[in-house]
Amino acid sequence: FEPLRIVSADAQGLPAPNLPPILRSGSAGTPRLDPITLDFQFLPAGADTLPADAPVTPMPITTIEAARTVHATTRQSCLNCHAGAGGSDGGKRGDLSSLLVDPPAHLDVHMSSENGGADLTCADCHNGGGHRVRGRGLDLRPNDTPGRFTCATSGCHDERPHGDFNNRVGSSLDTHALRIACQSCHIPTYAKGLATEVARDWLRPRYSESACNGRGGWLPEETKRADLLPSYAWFDGTSEVYFLGESLQDVPRVPLSDASLAYVLGQPNGDVASPGAKIYPMKEHTSNLARHLASNTLIAHSTFEFFRSGDFASAVASGMAQTPGMLATDNYEIVSVHTFQTLNHGVESSESALDCGACHALLSGGPLRMNLKEELGYALKGPETTVCTQCHEWEGALRFNAVHYEHVRKKGFDCALCHKFSRPERALSTRAAREEDD
Repeated sequence: FEPLRIVSADAQGLPAPNLPPILRSGSAGTPRLDPITLDFQFLPAGADTLPADAPVTPMPITTIEAARTVHATTRQSCLNCHAGAGGSDGGKRGDLSSLLVDPPAHLDVHMSSENGGADLTCADCHNGGGHRVRGRGLDLRPNDTPGRFTCATSGCHDERPHGDFNNRVGSSLDTHALRIACQSCHIPTYAKGLATEVARDWLRPRYSESACNGRGGWLPEETKRADLLPSYAWFDGTSEVYFLGESLQDVPRVPLSDASLAYVLGQPNGDVASPGAKIYPMKEHTSNLARHLASNTLIAHSTFEFFRSGDFASAVASGMAQTPGMLATDNYEIVSVHTFQTLNHGVESSESALDCGACHALLSGGPLRMNLKEELGYALKGPETTVCTQCHEWEGALRFNAVHYEHVRKKGFDCALCHKFSRPERALSTRAAREEDD
């Protein structure tokens, strides 16, 4: 390890480069680079090879013993890495934390070893064969196996898991399952028991003695919350994910709570009319990054420089200096960014699934989780007076339940007669009522 000089904090807790720096040396410094390969020179974590003053706890067995006792993955071995993604336990995904090593059934019925739990390991679902892993978050570009991994393709469930499908009765659970992902009803909350990060602000540095495996350093301000209600969005299994160097010209933007707009770095594809799309529960995360004005691209700022100095401007300049086509002195601006993430873990028992009133106004006793009309595409395709008089004279304002009973359950009309989408999988009629009467 090489010595590391960290900018000190002033009385207000802000970076103070004029104060004497904090010096970290020995195994608390910066990992040394190989002068030829420029790779970090890491040592195995066995008790026989790791230096005694290393800022990490060695494995309780030697490196040789570890190599000789390789075993199939367990929830513990997978979560050793995945639970801490993003820098803290449960911080990144909101549905993955160390609590899933052996969770109670109310936290995750699939992985719980309690009576009533399935006691599944991560590999039971994610093993794609041939050392391949199936499944991906929508904010990730690569896919390790061909085909989309869903509850219905898992080998455990099918498209009609409830056994009550009726093409004319929209309230049947399996009719819902055609367009509502299992997760939407069976994961009513996320970040259960441990807070997850929902926002990160690089302009507000916070010094942490425990950062960088105990070396100490500056971190961005992280906003964390627990026991959250998901957001909901259509997802057809594909997504748009920003990559470094891509122009921001056509990258979509979404409004934030302060009415400002944020570039979406990971967005699900699909809408109410997309074949195969379903409504999924989502975690949303916001942050800020630097936009290179000349190229209209995001800048990969140096996280090392930020951890060392707590100065985002220095981190951006360092990032530009290391990016072909940019100079450290180039002009930039700070922009907001946003990411959607699908929620797939934390399935609760069927008794805890959402009831109809959680999403439907006529059955609700409180605030709704979903804005079905304005945000999810279920509004009429025009004014009531126009839609209704396609087939008959105007009969007054719509009464939702009565209209659906008359037109869908009794006459078997497809959604497209009144809305901007069709449901061909329900094999309903697309003929207008007036044509039928004629």
